Amino acid sequence: MATLSDTQLELLTNTFLGKFLDLKPMSVQPQLLHSLLLREVKHPNNRELWFKVAGYKLRFSIEEFALITGLNCVGELNELSFAPTHNRLVETYFPNSDVTRDGLGVIFLNKSFKSDHDAVKLAVIYLFEFFLCSNESKYQHVSRFFMDMVDSGDYNSYSWGIMVFRSTISDMKNRFVSSKKLKFYRLLSFPLALQLWFYEVCPAAKMKICLSNDEGPSIPRMLKWETNDTVLSNRYINETFYDLTRDETVKVEDIVLTAEERSFLNISGFFQSTKKKIVENLDDSTDDELLAGFLKCKKVESSRQRKTFKHLKGRLDIIVSSQSNLQSEVTSLKKEIRIVSAENLQPAFTDAVVNDGGVEKEIADEENEDDNYEYEEDNHEYEEKEDDEEKEDDDGKEDDKGKEEGKEDDEGKKDNDRE
Repeated sequence: MATLSDTQLELLTNTFLGKFLDLKPMSVQPQLLHSLLLREVKHPNNRELWFKVAGYKLRFSIEEFALITGLNCVGELNELSFAPTHNRLVETYFPNSDVTRDGLGVIFLNKSFKSDHDAVKLAVIYLFEFFLCSNESKYQHVSRFFMDMVDSGDYNSYSWGIMVFRSTISDMKNRFVSSKKLKFYRLLSFPLALQLWFYEVCPAAKMKICLSNDEGPSIPRMLKWETNDTVLSNRYINETFYDLTRDETVKVEDIVLTAEERSFLNISGFFQSTKKKIVENLDDSTDDELLAGFLKCKKVESSRQRKTFKHLKGRLDIIVSSQSNLQSEVTSLKKEIRIVSAENLQPAFTDAVVNDGGVEKEIADEENEDDNYEYEEDNHEYEEKEDDEEKEDDDGKEDDKGKEEGKEDDEGKKDNDRE
């Protein structure tokens, strides 16, 4: 609040918003809030949010909201009972125009204050409108009731916490009931309260997505938390919090009220011993319908079913891995067989064939080899027979030739004798 002087800051510290000035570095984590809203459970109470986290159903109500923020959440909201006819703030700073958030921001940031008390009143309105009850349009009109209440000076005792909580819860509840797909959306009012509540009920969040200072001020509880530099993704959030069961590492805890909180905060009637803030998700529960469209189901799987599925999946992974190794060995064996075949050695069996049902070895047919051998012997005998016949023909031809040559010699001798 660099806009205010030291005197003005001290005056603001004494208002119902003064505790918000002591907040540690804090940023809204939209991925965490989105993941919680995806796990909203159907519940008949419209003024509560119920979530299903790691086998538990968790409740976020006005009691937790009051403990987190320290705002007054006890009393009645009756705007009609307070309707003054005169408002000095409006007449001084907005004499000829409506009171809008844009105009309020211009006056506040430009330090256009007439007095320190006016500066504090305008700061209260500015923080409430822009931080606790943020809305879509920056030109939206500021509530005249709020202006009248702050101008009267009797605003610290009003139940502002009820107004902020109802505005926050109505914007979050049933966010994903519609079948229309949302490209993006903005959470209104004060969604930071839900984020801080998750830190409280889920100790596993500490050091993973946030930091806690247990030695510093802790009333209200939002003062002990701050966000760290972890870059959140949907995968990281699911693996850290939601994909685990109660029998694993994620645990949730009830919020236990301390004696100092009971004496310091206005929480009369809250956190009675008969109420449960965390309800275990029993297998036979019929009140666990998730409202997110793509997660909707009448009965969410039990932890036992998740364990069985995880066990079966592990066995399947082992089988797939073994078959992959076996297929690699078969491929190597086929290469060796090809090398042996190239060296003209008769293999003992043919290449291995991998079928869907497993690995089979096709043994060479010995009868086919015998038939081939007999066929080769027959061919050999046939070739020998042809050689004999050719030899006999050659011998016959040589004999005839010799006889003809002998006959010619005899005829030559007879001719000589005649002469």
